[in-house]
Amino acid sequence: MKKAKYLVIPIVFVSILFVVSQSLSGNPPRITIIPKEINLGFMKKGETKLYKVIIGNSGDGDLYISNIDAPNEGSGIPLNKKGIKPGKRVEITFFYKTTASGKFKDYVLINSNDPEEPSVKIFLVGESE
Repeated sequence: MKKAKYLVIPIVFVSILFVVSQSLSGNPPRITIIPKEINLGFMKKGETKLYKVIIGNSGDGDLYISNIDAPNEGSGIPLNKKGIKPGKRVEITFFYKTTASGKFKDYVLINSNDPEEPSVKIFLVGESE
């Protein structure tokens, strides 16, 4: 019975090392965003403009977007749970509605599983009368 205990410990230890090494040497995703800044130009107060953002994956693992927090879009936009495959990209259309007069600077925040850049901001600039 004692031999079984001593055999279980090395097997568990080797299993943990394998999982850790796989996650460290795994192929991580890399998020790409085009464009990183959007100039919405001149807008009338209360006007709505559409704009598009392309999210790509230049890494080797699947890219999963956990949340997109954008102005005027509510609390966040969940993306397809299947993820973005390496070398692929998706296009997302948003809208921006001005609420006050003057120059504005806002941003969209995209959260993903990219280990090097888990949160990316896309800046929105313009002017409203």
